[in-house]
Formats: sequence, C-alpha cells, structure tokens
Amino acid sequence: GLGEAEYSFAETLEAWHNDPDFLTDGALRRERLEALVGRHFDLHGTVWFLSAAPRIDASLVDPLTAWPEGASLRRADSWTLLVLGRIFAGGSPVLLHNALQPLAVASGALVMWALARAEGVNARWSSLAALTWAGAGLTSTALLEGHVYQLLNLSLPLLALTWRRATAPEGRAAHGLASGLCFVLALATSAYTGVAAAILTLTLLGYAAATGRVRLA
Repeated sequence: GLGEAEYSFAETLEAWHNDPDFLTDGALRRERLEALVGRHFDLHGTVWFLSAAPRIDASLVDPLTAWPEGASLRRADSWTLLVLGRIFAGGSPVLLHNALQPLAVASGALVMWALARAEGVNARWSSLAALTWAGAGLTSTALLEGHVYQLLNLSLPLLALTWRRATAPEGRAAHGLASGLCFVLALATSAYTGVAAAILTLTLLGYAAATGRVRLA
C-alpha cells in the first residue's frame, strides 16, 4: 500500500498511517510525503491529529509519535478537532476528515441562513448569505490546505446572533451567557476563529454603543 501510482490518495494515506515506521521515522515520512502527488499542505497533519486523538491522555502527549519522547499536543491547532477524534475513535481518520469537509460547509451555510432570518432578512437574501458563506474564498483555501477544522466555525454566526441580542435594550443574561459560550467554542475551534470572534464581539459592541443600544459607562 505504498505505491502512489497503484492506489488512490486516500488509500495511500490510510496505509501510511497504519505503518509504524511512517509514524516514528521522520526521514521516511518526509520522503514519502514529498513524493505524493497532489498532496494538500497540512492534510497529513490533520489526519494524523485525528488518528492520535483517541490515545491522548491528560498529559496531552502522543506516545506513539516522535518516539521515545512523544509528541506534545499542548499547542494543538484545534481542540474541537481533538474532541471529534476521540468521539469517533476506532474509525478511519481519513474517512472522518473527508466527511467533515461537506458537513462543515453545509452546516455553516445553514447557520448563516438562520442568522439572516433571525435578523429579519427575507428568505431570498438569507439564501444568498448562506451561499456567500459556503462559497467564500477562505472556505476553498481551508479545504485545499487541509484545514478542515477552520470550517467548523458554527460558533461565529451564533455568536453574532446571541451577542446582538445581549447588547439590545431587551437583552437578558441568558443571551450574554450564550454569547460567552459561543466565544469559548470559537477559541476551541482554532486561534484564527478566536481572533475573528474577538473582532466580531468588539465590532457589534461598538455598533451598539454608537446607536445608543447599550451604554459602555
């Protein structure tokens, strides 16, 4: 299962991740990855992360990678992806990665549509908002580079919805708690999503203050 010409991309990657030498020998890993045609930049790392998630304990160290020291995951790109890897432990990490791509794009578009509808936008323009979200250039970039976790950012549109409600004159504590939860989920998805959530929060707060919906002092 090591020949690029005889096997599909997914079959080749699956075989390599089941090969102990590939997981422990850095030189062999680089040699094979450099020879793999059509590889995405970080796809292999993302699939490895999903495969390693079930064997990670409280120390956040993968003992089967970079032996004998092990590979530390204390600075993981996505804690959401780590949780998904543990939930679907025992399955194929390649299949999980491939399934997450359309599910993440479709669910993100659906949540964006719901956000637009909740803000009073009619169905036609809400559909345009959903299509714009799903077809954004950053979406295709994340897919091409193997950063599927960047698309698991349902918390951003939900943060916009709950934070708008929290900063409205009729806002309640429940809206603030919900927006706080969405912010934490955004941080767990990835650092980039967390930065976007911070910018979104400050922008909506500034708008609410400028329009008199909320007082900052």
